[in-house]
Amino acid sequence: MLVALVLVSAVVAVAWTQEPLSPGNAAAVQGPPDQSPPPSGTGAIAVAFEANARVAYGTEVRNGLLPMTIDGLTVDQGGGLLTDLHLVLLRDPKLFDFADGSVRPFTPITLGPGETTTIGVVGRFVDCRTAVDHFSPSTSATLVELWLDVHVAGLPRVAHVPLQLPVELLAPETRTCPA
Repeated sequence: MLVALVLVSAVVAVAWTQEPLSPGNAAAVQGPPDQSPPPSGTGAIAVAFEANARVAYGTEVRNGLLPMTIDGLTVDQGGGLLTDLHLVLLRDPKLFDFADGSVRPFTPITLGPGETTTIGVVGRFVDCRTAVDHFSPSTSATLVELWLDVHVAGLPRVAHVPLQLPVELLAPETRTCPA
C-alpha cells in the first residue's frame, strides 16, 4: 500500500511540475502573401503588418517523460496584433507549409514519451484602425512561446513551449490607415 502511494505521488509530482513539452528543432512563419519578412536584427522572424492579412507560425514539439494530450491553444497569443487564432496540424511537418491544403484542423493529439508533432498557429492581423489605436508606429510584439492546454497523466495544465525562433509582429509604420 505504501509503495503504491509513493508511486502515485511521484507520478502526480512529475505531471504537475515537469514541463511536458520541449521545443523541437524548427520554427517557421508565413506572413502576408507575397512578402518575405526581413530579419529584424533581434534573432526573430519579423512579419510586417498588413491589415487583415493571414499570419501563421509554428514549431515542432517533443514530449517529455509521461504520456500527454495536447487539447488546444490556451490564450490569444498575438500580442494584440493578431485575431482569430487557432491551432492546426501540418500535413508534412518537414515543409512548414501553412497553405490551406497543407494544414488540417487541429484535434486533440496524444504523444507518448519522446514523441514529436508539429503544431501551427494560424490567425490574421487585426484591422488597421485597431492596430493604430493600440500601437505606436514602428513598435512590435514578440512571441517567444506557445501556451498549450494539455493533460499529463490525466492532470490538466498549461505547457509553455518555447519557439526556436521568436516571431516579431511589426505594428504599422504610421498612424494613418488607407482610405
